[in-house]
Amino acid sequence: MASSSSERDSPRLPRYSGAFEQLRNEISCASVRWGQCQGVLRHYYLSLSSKRDCSCQPHHSKTFEKLMTKKRCNNQCLLYFSLGAVILWFGLSISFIAVLEKKLVEVKHENYEYNEKLKESVAASELKRRRRQGDELPQYPINHRHLNTAIRPLSDQAIDQCHKALWHTVDTTAYVLPNNESFVITGDIEDLWLRDSAAQIHPLLLPNTYNGQSLVQVDQKLERIVSGLILKTARLIRFDPYANAFRLEERKTPVTKFEREALGRHGYIATWNYELDSACYFLRMLFFFHESFPNHPVLKEREVKEAVSIIMDVWIAEQRHEEDAYPRGELFDCVHCGKPYRYNPAELKRKGKGTMTNSSAGLTWAGFRPSDDPCVYGYLIPANMFAVVTLGYVVKLAAVVWDDESMVKKARKLRQEIDDGIQQYGIVEHTTHGRIYAYEVDGLGNYLLMDDANVPSLLSIPYLGYDYDPTIFVNTK
Repeated sequence: MASSSSERDSPRLPRYSGAFEQLRNEISCASVRWGQCQGVLRHYYLSLSSKRDCSCQPHHSKTFEKLMTKKRCNNQCLLYFSLGAVILWFGLSISFIAVLEKKLVEVKHENYEYNEKLKESVAASELKRRRRQGDELPQYPINHRHLNTAIRPLSDQAIDQCHKALWHTVDTTAYVLPNNESFVITGDIEDLWLRDSAAQIHPLLLPNTYNGQSLVQVDQKLERIVSGLILKTARLIRFDPYANAFRLEERKTPVTKFEREALGRHGYIATWNYELDSACYFLRMLFFFHESFPNHPVLKEREVKEAVSIIMDVWIAEQRHEEDAYPRGELFDCVHCGKPYRYNPAELKRKGKGTMTNSSAGLTWAGFRPSDDPCVYGYLIPANMFAVVTLGYVVKLAAVVWDDESMVKKARKLRQEIDDGIQQYGIVEHTTHGRIYAYEVDGLGNYLLMDDANVPSLLSIPYLGYDYDPTIFVNTK
């Protein structure tokens, strides 16, 4: 039978042995994945062609399949292992980065605290260095004798002694700190007493001391010390309004339960003896500084005005000390705030509350005298007199500096209530001397006739600026 033209034109392929034909059929049926093994197949094909052994072909084919299957399994296991290792590495990397980031934040915080302490230390060292060089504070003495020739002049020895005492006090107790603060220690103890620090710098604030000016007006370095003390004291009052003395740095050693609960000591608090006159000294310092610098920026500081408001709220609450009253509000967020004041029962009777008082007397309560001795009766008359005087200062500051009419009314009302209490309960009839001022009363008929060596005292009534009765004062002396 004749063949078609396509068949005639197609090239004729050579005929190979049966083994080759069988191998070609197996390769043509293999998967595309076998292309990766072309080199192995080529070697296998050459081996079969040379031997021409058809009987061994099936055996070698099965062996090859097993080898390739095993290799594929190994490759898959290696792939899965590599993928798992990558995932594990990625997870560990994320965890390590998180831990490292947390550690870096802690180190950064520690470095910040260390740098702040280092700055304070450097500032204190620099202050001491300048003191040795004599360029931080003005040089004394200043000759005051020519200011008032009508007064009998003091001896040169007395003037020199006053100059040395004034300079020595500033030189050895005042520390200029960062953040516009100053710290004035009491002298024999490395702590700041609200009363002592303000009293120590008070001579610098007296008007008409040198050429018609106060000393803080003469030298800006003195002005920096006093303005810094005002700001520092305001912040300490906010820290705890019942404390009377503070440390420069927070206490590093742990406090005992007795120290914390009975003595109120923690953080910056050195002593927690509530003394009415402590806040009075701050208010007097603030007012006299205003007299020298009516527009000084420190007077506009929010913390300064808040400290004044805190003081008045404490005094108002302590008018009703017997009723366990205590000041409230957002400014009273200290550790000991939110509860009545109680001190060591060994010093104040009735489990640290003190002796009984009359809550309707108008007077404001104090736990301790300026000598740090506990009060026998809770209403300390000289301290209440000082409060009346300084509340008058608050009235002027609230009106002129802060333009706060509500604070003016609040201060004026409290001032009148305390003064009325002094007139009603603070004056007693003595069998020999007539009407005299008592040192302490309870508003219930009990009183103590004595005086204290520290200010405020009955003898210092004129110095305090209180509007006293001259006859009663003479009888009291």
